[in-house]
Amino acid sequence: MVLLSQEIYQETREIVIGQRAKSQLLVELSDWFMDKYSVQIINFLFDKVPGPNSKRYRLYVIIENEADKKKLQPDIFHPIEKYQKQIAKKFQQLALKYKFIDKAKLKDLFVAFNDYSDEAKTMANWKAIEEAKEKIERKYSSVWGLLAMFSSTVVFYFSDSQIQENDENGLSEKIKNDYYEILKKYDEMDYYTIENFVIKFDSKENLDKNYEGNLYYYA
Repeated sequence: MVLLSQEIYQETREIVIGQRAKSQLLVELSDWFMDKYSVQIINFLFDKVPGPNSKRYRLYVIIENEADKKKLQPDIFHPIEKYQKQIAKKFQQLALKYKFIDKAKLKDLFVAFNDYSDEAKTMANWKAIEEAKEKIERKYSSVWGLLAMFSSTVVFYFSDSQIQENDENGLSEKIKNDYYEILKKYDEMDYYTIENFVIKFDSKENLDKNYEGNLYYYA
């Protein structure tokens, strides 16, 4: 997972695949989001804002996909403030209606958003990487190694010159297709498409030159 804990990721997964029913609060909140913003939400987390001395509470809304999340938060750091206020007010009403939490904890509620599709794609990619390494490194002698970077992947050739060479001769496209075929076996939510799968090609030469040959620094 990227931002969700194992527990909330698993709970949300069970909702998505139909193994867990939504609470009435979540059903009503989901309907409101769809009517108000045309945004599909699938779960939420209510907890304290992360931080050692934090006393403020957070509503972490788990949204189905990136396109819907961007309606409420166009970039990674800046949710639209008026939407945060509207959502906080609505959640406060529903939380009191369903006796979800004490009224005192709903004061000055902070609202944040999560893209569940990216969480699920990252999980699939982390599961796929070992099989992909074994098969692709064995099949293509010009590949030095592979690195899963959350929902995207980096393929390392040995030299910088191989990056352009293998782009032009079609080898990089073949590697992408091979990796994608492996990846889809682990993509249980079917969030990956060949168009949204991001694969980057780099080199061991660049890794040695600029990152002390260490994948930890590269990541």
